[in-house]
Amino acid sequence: MNNSTQLRPASHPPYFLTSLLVILLGLPAFSRAETVTHVEDFTTRAFADTLQTTADWNTGDGTLKLHGQGLAEIGALGVGGLAYASAWKDDRLLVANHTGNALVVINVLDPTNPTLVTSHAMPGNARNVTVNGDWAFVSLGSGLGVQLVNVANPDLPVNGATVNLGAFTGEAVVNGNWVYTASYNGGVGAFEITDPANPVLMPMADLTAWVRGVAVQGSYLYLASDATLTVMSLASPAAPDSVAVVPVSGSTLCVTTDNTWAYVGGNAGLDVVDISQPTSPQFVTNLSLDGGAAYHIAVRGDSLFVANGADGLKIIDVSNPNQPQVLSNFYSTEYFYHTEMHGSEAFASNGNAGLLVLRADAQGLDTDRNLAVSANLNPTGEPVLRAKLSAAFADSIRFEITANGGATWQDISPDDTWLEFDPQGTNLQWRATLEQTGPYPGPVCDNLTLTYDRAHSYAEITSAADVPGDTGGQVRLVWNASRFDAPAQSALVTEYSVYRRYDPAKAVAYPPGDWEYLLTLPADQEATYSVAVPTLADSSNTGTHWSVYFVRSRTSTIGTFYDSPPDSGYSLNDLAPPPPANFIVQRESGGVQLTWDTATEPDFAHFRIYRVATPMTMPSPATLYQVLTTNSYYDTTNQLWFYQLTAVNQAGVESAPSPHPTPVGEVPAGGGVLYQNTPNPFNPSTRIAYSVPPGGREVRLEIYDFRGSLVAVLADEFVAAGDYSADWRGVDNAGRAVASGLYTCRLRCGDKVSTMKMTLIR
Repeated sequence: MNNSTQLRPASHPPYFLTSLLVILLGLPAFSRAETVTHVEDFTTRAFADTLQTTADWNTGDGTLKLHGQGLAEIGALGVGGLAYASAWKDDRLLVANHTGNALVVINVLDPTNPTLVTSHAMPGNARNVTVNGDWAFVSLGSGLGVQLVNVANPDLPVNGATVNLGAFTGEAVVNGNWVYTASYNGGVGAFEITDPANPVLMPMADLTAWVRGVAVQGSYLYLASDATLTVMSLASPAAPDSVAVVPVSGSTLCVTTDNTWAYVGGNAGLDVVDISQPTSPQFVTNLSLDGGAAYHIAVRGDSLFVANGADGLKIIDVSNPNQPQVLSNFYSTEYFYHTEMHGSEAFASNGNAGLLVLRADAQGLDTDRNLAVSANLNPTGEPVLRAKLSAAFADSIRFEITANGGATWQDISPDDTWLEFDPQGTNLQWRATLEQTGPYPGPVCDNLTLTYDRAHSYAEITSAADVPGDTGGQVRLVWNASRFDAPAQSALVTEYSVYRRYDPAKAVAYPPGDWEYLLTLPADQEATYSVAVPTLADSSNTGTHWSVYFVRSRTSTIGTFYDSPPDSGYSLNDLAPPPPANFIVQRESGGVQLTWDTATEPDFAHFRIYRVATPMTMPSPATLYQVLTTNSYYDTTNQLWFYQLTAVNQAGVESAPSPHPTPVGEVPAGGGVLYQNTPNPFNPSTRIAYSVPPGGREVRLEIYDFRGSLVAVLADEFVAAGDYSADWRGVDNAGRAVASGLYTCRLRCGDKVSTMKMTLIR
């Protein structure tokens, strides 16, 4: 089955600890509701109310549809023996009673109340009966042939002649003045009944095969003989002549013809044979009946009524003979041997059960059993406020819905339109009335989706998320209000209390576990509430530390409160740590020594050293050089590099680089080094880097325009040895923006002067 119920939180049901539960309806809005979706694909009966559901819900192809052709028992009568076959005479049914050695006459004017007229003795086992005019031909089974019975007055049958065929005699058919019998290992029996009082027996037509069923159509006999359908010409009625044999699927027991089709039954089920050319019949298909053998086949329009032995009485749709399919099956504790159709009734010879009278729907669908009803889809007991339904279906289906267990049903359109319940209730069900307006297969529903809003007695936690921009240790808990946090409630919610589980394991179920009270806040009839609550520990790059909470809705009635399902969250220290302090870079013989202060933050994780080609390059994964927890590092390099140092906390948050990215290279002992500004050209600002040699120097950094006039002074002081940078934002000493053009940067470091050109583009 493919059903799903979706809601938040879904992990645990509400837990009520209360001495009084008061449910008041009339909620003014849906803010205190949760939305639930139920999907039914009809592959199981998991949600079917079997006491009310009569439509065919659990079908092999996963659809909700009408039962196949209805075969409902409307009458029955025991015949005092084994009922094998029957035939119709006026308003009487003549039944061959095999073990009772009798022809039983039954009055079926009222098919719901068949009554015994007489049980007429036969000289042997009554295996089959055929009626033609005023005569019944009763097959007597082993060695006794056929007993002719005058049934001009069916209430007073009179035995006539007995035709001894010298072989086991089964089914008999009448064609004009001739009777032909399926005589098993004796072949085909034939006798003339021009004068029924003096029948004339003809020689047997030996087929060297067992003949168990016989049908006649036009000038041909059709025989169920071993594993074949044999066709015999009646051009010479006294001597039938075989003209065609077509193999079928197994041992045969019966055959029935209908214009251009022959239906052959047996141990392998039902075979369909095209007999439009009787002398060249063509096998079409086989339908396995998954049970007992097919003993008899009756045709009614596009339906076959097949007596299927221990596997029931089946109705098979042959509107397309190339693809027959079972519409319905009626089971019994006895064997179905034969069916006689009359009007809308099927009269079934049902072994020791005698005669069963069944009513059938000629269209192949049972519209008397057309209702499907779901079970209660809202087991929580919370009031259902509104619902909407969508469905994939064909033909005509009327959908209805109830929120009070069927006391009131409302029509609902399957177009996903919301329907508000009036009255509201807690027992939610849908029902579908399948109304046949077209041919087979009639109304079919593949699936439906029911979405509904239900009110909460408890507060529904909707979020337990980290508070952003803090140092961790807390989450913001958000919940929807209880439905009793509203005006005119006798059990008014007055406050909410928040609890936290000691054990941080998220998987622990509620309510087991140790809980501690955190805080209480007043209920002010708001739709939602939020509050920052402490966690047990911060999450970090080493793992997630969950904290579990629930909210208790306390009412004005002492002892009445509602506990929410729990929800979980975790906190993070998501403030960036400060940059490492006192970052010093010193060149030594064969390398560069980096030192800085030890980190003092309690959630410190590690330092990151980045090595870049220019001081303007920001730290990135591509320039990450070392990760370490110590406060020094020696880089064995003779190349010119800039170094940037950051700190990372346990939440993975990284600081800004330490001030003054530091280049290392050959710095002349007598003066400083001025590096080309970046970016260049620039707008609106650029960075200028320079180095001061050991011992420090008086430094003055100036900007001149193209006429040689001084524009700005960026530095004028004594500076210790090291690497420095200054930003120029394209303004003069008075803070006024200067024009686009070419500018000169001049560095005076001690006695040495260095210059470079820069371009400002506005």
